[in-house]
Amino acid sequence: MNKPVPETIKSQIKQQRHFFRSGETRSIDFRLNQLHKLKETLKNNEQRFFDTLKQDLQRTSFETYGTELGLIYEEINLVTKKLKKWSRPRKVSGSLINFPSKIISIPNPTVLV
Repeated sequence: MNKPVPETIKSQIKQQRHFFRSGETRSIDFRLNQLHKLKETLKNNEQRFFDTLKQDLQRTSFETYGTELGLIYEEINLVTKKLKKWSRPRKVSGSLINFPSKIISIPNPTVLV
């Protein structure tokens, strides 16, 4: 059973797709800036996470940090550190069918959630 999607959500999705297609999200600097903003937003709202998970799941702040926020921070730190390397074109070995050829893999971020 699919529920109808409100027009405001449809409009937001349309705006996000338009923004994504503009190509602005492809630059490494843009992505690093977004990761920085995400981390700051999480840090600024830590207490809200602690309070909500305490109320909903009876989790302590220590447990919430260890199983939720701490893991997210570590992932953000890892991606921030490695993104430039991961985004570089790299040579990939070809098959015998393509011999003699050079294959270069160019990472292309195309995910829109």
